[in-house]
Amino acid sequence: MTGEAEPEAPGPTLADVRRVETLPELAAVLRQLRRRHARRNNDSELTVRELAARSGYAYGTISEYLSGKALAPTDRLDVLVRLLGATTTEQGALATARDRVEERRRGARDRDPAPRELPPDVSGFTGRAEQLAVLDQLLEQPREALGVCLISAVAGTAGVGKTALAVRWAHRVSDRFPDGCLFIDLQGFGPGRPGSPADALARFLRSLGVDGRRIPGGEPELAARYRTLLAGRRVLVVLDNARSADQVRLLLPAEPGCFVLITSRNALAGLVARHGARRMELDLLPRHDAVDLIGTLVDGRAAAEPEAAAVLAERCARLPLALRLAADLVNRRPGTRLAELTAELADARRRLDRFDAGGDPGTAVRFVFCWSYQNLRPDTARAFRLIGLCPGRDLDEHTMAALADVDLAAAQLMLRDLADAHLIHPLRRGRYGAHDLLRAYAAERAAEEPPAARDAALRRLLDHQLRVCSMAMDLIAPHERDQSVRAPDRGGPAPELTDQRSAIAWLDAERGNLVAAGVRAAGRGWHGHATRLATLLFEYLDAGAHHRDAETLLNCALRSTDLADRCRVLARLGAVRWRQGRCSEALDCHRRSLDLACEIGDRAAQARALASLGVVHAQLGRVDEALDCDQQALDLFRALGDHVGQARVLGNLGNLQERAGRYPEAVDCAQRVLRIVRELGHRVYEGFALGNLGRVYERLGRLSEALECHRRAHRIAGQTGYHSSEAHALGNLGRALERLGRLSEALVHGQRAVAIFQEIGPRGYEGKALSDLCVTFRSAERWAEAVDCGEQALAIAGETNDDYLAAEALNRLGEALRCADEPAAALARHQRAIATARRIGDRYEQARAHDGAARALAVTGGHIAARVHQRRALLLYSALGVPEVVEMRSQLAQDSEASARQPDRA
Repeated sequence: MTGEAEPEAPGPTLADVRRVETLPELAAVLRQLRRRHARRNNDSELTVRELAARSGYAYGTISEYLSGKALAPTDRLDVLVRLLGATTTEQGALATARDRVEERRRGARDRDPAPRELPPDVSGFTGRAEQLAVLDQLLEQPREALGVCLISAVAGTAGVGKTALAVRWAHRVSDRFPDGCLFIDLQGFGPGRPGSPADALARFLRSLGVDGRRIPGGEPELAARYRTLLAGRRVLVVLDNARSADQVRLLLPAEPGCFVLITSRNALAGLVARHGARRMELDLLPRHDAVDLIGTLVDGRAAAEPEAAAVLAERCARLPLALRLAADLVNRRPGTRLAELTAELADARRRLDRFDAGGDPGTAVRFVFCWSYQNLRPDTARAFRLIGLCPGRDLDEHTMAALADVDLAAAQLMLRDLADAHLIHPLRRGRYGAHDLLRAYAAERAAEEPPAARDAALRRLLDHQLRVCSMAMDLIAPHERDQSVRAPDRGGPAPELTDQRSAIAWLDAERGNLVAAGVRAAGRGWHGHATRLATLLFEYLDAGAHHRDAETLLNCALRSTDLADRCRVLARLGAVRWRQGRCSEALDCHRRSLDLACEIGDRAAQARALASLGVVHAQLGRVDEALDCDQQALDLFRALGDHVGQARVLGNLGNLQERAGRYPEAVDCAQRVLRIVRELGHRVYEGFALGNLGRVYERLGRLSEALECHRRAHRIAGQTGYHSSEAHALGNLGRALERLGRLSEALVHGQRAVAIFQEIGPRGYEGKALSDLCVTFRSAERWAEAVDCGEQALAIAGETNDDYLAAEALNRLGEALRCADEPAAALARHQRAIATARRIGDRYEQARAHDGAARALAVTGGHIAARVHQRRALLLYSALGVPEVVEMRSQLAQDSEASARQPDRA
């Protein structure tokens, strides 16, 4: 120690800390502290693992604090900031900022009502006093660890009352969870596929107030967002009908104030061993409780005939589900003695052998379903059998009409009769579903239909779905229709779709069923249906960022042996993989599609494949290959008279011209696209073209015209409902507003664009939005946030192999670092940008890189080297004809005068 104060290393100022309002902003300050701590100690940044070891907190916990996924409690934040070298004054300011973040989050929760999703309490609930008491005791235990209670039925027995117990107890304690109760049926057992963790997480996020368009795509991101939203809350989460530990693991909150209640037919030993879940094995109802349940549900006959009631309880295997179904049928025949009904049950020989087989009480449910089923009218019984053919999990009256080949009134009556018999149950807005056991039983009964009748019913259903999908897509994207994909001509009842909103609503409600139908069609070898469904739905799934569903359908359709079908499917599969940033796989799909198009002589398909190859090559920085593909595609589209295709390729060519710095040619391409799409009335493409034109206007300094283009593109995006288009327009607006000095508006638009792309993808678009936001933060003199955005954009460029984004991000990061008083680091970024931009032929970013390098060298005193870079930048700016040339000439003159007065140090 010399006693002399060392110069303060750059880091967050008290003003930065006092501006903190949100969790990401607080996390950004913590990361700045970590960088400053490293510079002060002339060492590398402390790793998350090192911070975890020094603080005593878990690695994942520290990671979530630094990434902004979780809010650190006050005591933990104090420990962390002291480790990062915060002064006493800074510690106090950070504690205040942390309280401000928490208060803001609490206020947001107060504005949104807590979710209360529990189903209605179970009427006539009987018994289970011991199990309810055990659950009460678990709730009273200390909450240091996650409270998880697992309810498991003996030997996987269905219908034992797991859900009824969970719902009854959840209602009893719901007031202990002021932040809400979440409930979901995970559909772990049944003829269909179990619900995925991703779908469950997405539903919970919606329940917790997240807009559907803002929901992330990947499971890790969904789980992280879910845990973040539950941080600091007391929420009861009921996960019903789980199939495996993997199905529920991501749904377990990290918050000790939450309690998770899981029901399953399996033991889920992995949750017990790994997560400390408490297992409760739920057995059959004791005999007296089973009889009491019958007495509660049935009128006075049970009390008048106690022996018959006891026999009925045993015939139902003392399963609550079977007991309730039996009691309902008893109540439907008020004039019949209980003993007579019990005798009918004993006489049903076709099912009695299964009922008693091996003493397996699981067969009791099938028998009681049989008893209920045999009381149906013949047409309603047939309807139940046909429901067993449905690939999806629910249906409406139009689906029923198609299956049964009846009119709408008859279908409605069938559904009402089945609901009255408790063989299906009503859901939302005229839709019906069934318990998984009932669905399995319906599928079993469907086997009684002749094979030809089963095939005919399933084909009617698939034809109905194709026809309504075609109607919906004609409303949503009429110009995107592949005319080779014809919908079935057969009529029949169909929902009334009158506009885009009603079409999207129908597709949203049916999406899971449509995907299941495509999988079923492919499995049956009906490749025409599978291909048409995948092709028809592609634009809807792409616009909604439902990439997993699109890939599932397209992979099923790819089983087709028809070369034309495979050509169309590969083209769309390539687009999906490009959206996901999987460029090498996208190239492979488009090349295979092109080969097939050439083999079958389909020139339109050749043109589409070439255009798609051009897009992917451009993404990878392969300009010559992209230009070659685009020119070939344009020639083909012109020969075919395909104006939409011409517009698409001209848009791609305009982007390439912009990147090459040929701005008049880029403007010409964008204006030609606008003329074409306006004549066609193609609103979506008009929005794309306006965005392209606005970007070129920005480069040329025509900012008012650029802003107007982006505003019109944003309006169109709102009207068409394309989330990706909305985010592009917001990012473009933010960039134009920044150039005009309207920084507060620019930040709002830029941050919204980043948020949308973070949740719907693809990663490349997120990187571009972060790169734009870096510039706005720099202009607002928020250096640390600018550096953070620039680093994230550069990392994404590396992930996606996007050299154009890399060159831009390197320059923007370099500019932010120079403003943050790190000229050496800035110079290194600009030098990398020079090499990258030169390799891909991006003259504008080359000029920016030389400009940035000159400014960084000027700060360090390297005036001779700075002038070399300035002259190179001036030559490039002059050739491009951009406004920066005026500023560069002025700067050169000033720097020449300054350098004449002081010696060179480099």
